[in-house]
Amino acid sequence: MSKRPPKPSGIPAEPRMKGAKTGGVPLEEYMKPLVNALEDGRFSFISDEINETNVIILATSLIDYYLRISIICRFRVDPNMSDLKEIFDGYGPLANFNSKIRICHILGLLIPDMRSDLLVINKIRNLFAHSTTIRTFNDKDINSRCLRLKSSADLTIQISSIPKRKFIEACNSLCWQLMMVVMVACVESESIMEHRVENLTIAHKRVSEFFIEKGLPPLPALQLG
Repeated sequence: MSKRPPKPSGIPAEPRMKGAKTGGVPLEEYMKPLVNALEDGRFSFISDEINETNVIILATSLIDYYLRISIICRFRVDPNMSDLKEIFDGYGPLANFNSKIRICHILGLLIPDMRSDLLVINKIRNLFAHSTTIRTFNDKDINSRCLRLKSSADLTIQISSIPKRKFIEACNSLCWQLMMVVMVACVESESIMEHRVENLTIAHKRVSEFFIEKGLPPLPALQLG
C-alpha cells in the first residue's frame, strides 16, 4: 500500500476522499446523487407542490442513500461492487431502510434524536407504501407520528399542511446531519487505517503480556506483511 504523501506545511488538513472502502469508486461519485438532489440550494422533496406520496419517496430514498454511504465509509476493507450489491441490494442484510438505521446506530453514527426520528420516518414510509387506500399526512396515525419528530431545520418556503411541514423539516435536517456523518466517517476511517500497524503492534504487545502472565505458550510473532 502506498503511503499518504505528507501534508504541506502551513495548510490545514482536509479529508482525502479516496476510493478505498467504497468499492473502488471515489467517494465523490457516491456523493453526486446527493448533490443532484439539491435544487436551488434545497433538497428536491422540499416543496408544497409535490404530492405527499412523492415527498415520502424522494425524502426517504435520499436518507436511505445517506445511510448506505455512512456505513460504506466505515468499512475497513475495500469491497468490490459485487460485495456491495450482495450487502445492500435485493435480499441483502442491509437492503432495507430499518436495517441501515440500526447498523448506523450500533456503529455510533447517530445521536439519539436522529435514530428515533429515522425510525418514525421509516414507520410513516411503510404506512404510505403498504396501504391499500390513499394515505395523507392528515390521517390520524400519520399526523401523530409527524408531530413526534424532533429534528428540525428552517425552510425557505411555506408548506400548507402542518404534519407535512414537520415531516419535510425533519427529513431536511436529517439529510444535512447525515452528510456530516459521512464526512466524519471518512476522516475517522482514514485515521484508523493510517495507524493500523501501530494499533496492531500495541494490541500484540498487550496480548503477549497477558499470555506470559497466565503462563500460556508464547504468542506467535506479528505478521504485518
